[in-house]
Amino acid sequence: HNVRFNVLPRPQPNVAFDILGSLAFPALLLGGLLLLTRNQQGGGGGPGGMNPMNPMNMGQSKSKIQLEPETGVTFEDVAGCDQSKQELFEVVEFLKNPSKYAKVGAKIPRGVIMEGPPGTGKTL
Repeated sequence: HNVRFNVLPRPQPNVAFDILGSLAFPALLLGGLLLLTRNQQGGGGGPGGMNPMNPMNMGQSKSKIQLEPETGVTFEDVAGCDQSKQELFEVVEFLKNPSKYAKVGAKIPRGVIMEGPPGTGKTL
């Protein structure tokens, strides 16, 4: 069994590549976070940096509130069930005069669900 073999020493690793490799990922991560925060603070798109392409704004509503206090529609204009009109009238009265209802222990309604066919005045 006369087998010949050679033993070679391990090649010495390059220290520069080791340091560069271990710092590359954290540097990219920090650079990305810096870029995101800079875009959010003053990156344009409106006040407060509301840039629609900013990933930090994902899931935020872009809707605008439009108030129309006087629509000209009254309860007399609403067609449909008188009982529903009465219940809705009570909700509106409560919102206009909450102290009157607070004396008897009423709480603010969280919402009103209206149902019915189109054209029956659900969107006062």
